[in-house]
Amino acid sequence: MSPIPLPESRRTNQVRGPLFSSERRLLGKRQQFVRDRSTAVPFAWIVSASEAGLRLDKYLASEARLGSRAKAIGAIERGKVFLNGEEASMSEASRRLSAGDTVRAWMDRPGTSKPRPRVRALGDLQILYEDDDLLVVNKPAGLLAVPLERRVEAPSVYDRLEDHFRDRGHGRRARPFVVHRIDRDTSGLVVFAKHAAAQAALKEQFRRREPERVYWAVVYGHPDPPQGTWRDHLT
Repeated sequence: MSPIPLPESRRTNQVRGPLFSSERRLLGKRQQFVRDRSTAVPFAWIVSASEAGLRLDKYLASEARLGSRAKAIGAIERGKVFLNGEEASMSEASRRLSAGDTVRAWMDRPGTSKPRPRVRALGDLQILYEDDDLLVVNKPAGLLAVPLERRVEAPSVYDRLEDHFRDRGHGRRARPFVVHRIDRDTSGLVVFAKHAAAQAALKEQFRRREPERVYWAVVYGHPDPPQGTWRDHLT
């Protein structure tokens, strides 16, 4: 295990920042690590040549780090583990590490006390979030968000969610409540409510433009100027 060198400009009594606050302190010119109270492990490690090829979860499971694979998986699942500065997802638990990779464990990261909802799939449709009031779906391009009267035979997210509700024992009359929609050829997040009260509250938020919508587009060439505002009719 190799300690991470710190630039001279940051060698103060306490380092502040999203990955270092309350995690690491400096005593003089010698870098020392504060051990987490629940796991008693250092905060960050650099993968050595002899450790290259290990899976991320097995690397963290060693006695010198989190101490068990269960603790390693729990930390990854709760968003406490960072690989080369990026939060590691559950799909990266089996990733093979390379020499020089930086692995950090932010054990007291705010908002990580509970496991995060796992992404579930309905065919090629992903449910990114679901609770008692709403669910958020990652709609692929080419699939309608809700059925169209003139194209009742075309598949839609709404139809698949009806099947999802029935499969989960909500009854034959269970149905999602439409909050908003995006175009068929657009991929992105779509919110559905589970009952009328949630639908009314969410639609009111959209009416007040409280949710922030961000769209990404693929363009040819190099736009000139590189940024600006384009106003035009949609149809």
